[in-house]
Amino acid sequence: MENIDTENLLRVLGRVAPASPEPEEPRAPAALRRAIEGVSAAGDVYGLLAMKARGRPAGDVLRALSREERESERRLQAEFFLLTGDTCPTLPRHPSAPYFLRALRERYLMEERSAKELDDAAKGLPGSTGELLREVAKVERSHAARLRELISATLY
Repeated sequence: MENIDTENLLRVLGRVAPASPEPEEPRAPAALRRAIEGVSAAGDVYGLLAMKARGRPAGDVLRALSREERESERRLQAEFFLLTGDTCPTLPRHPSAPYFLRALRERYLMEERSAKELDDAAKGLPGSTGELLREVAKVERSHAARLRELISATLY
């Protein structure tokens, strides 16, 4: 039995074996962190606004928005954990607008901006991370549309 030249074998295998898939781009965790912070803040704001709108139909809409933001946050946190092995800490935030309609408008503008930022971040990201960011952007756009309707209904 002849001896195998392992160095030569490894060199040949390196040329002919398929390369292992590259991990997701390093910017994916940063994009996910921003998305998590955004949806976490949105969920907090909607929850607080829902408490102020108690007994009004607006409260039901705001509670639903808060639940959806929390679901998006859970999905984003899971993806972040899978990529990094850690969770992304979030801090509770409160609305800066002192009045109900101003707070709704502020959230509307933030949802619109968030959807655009998520779509921009998703560009060029491979696989499930880019797809997840696009899905959450779609949810953010639907929130903006519902807030627009809520503002319109509240004004007139």
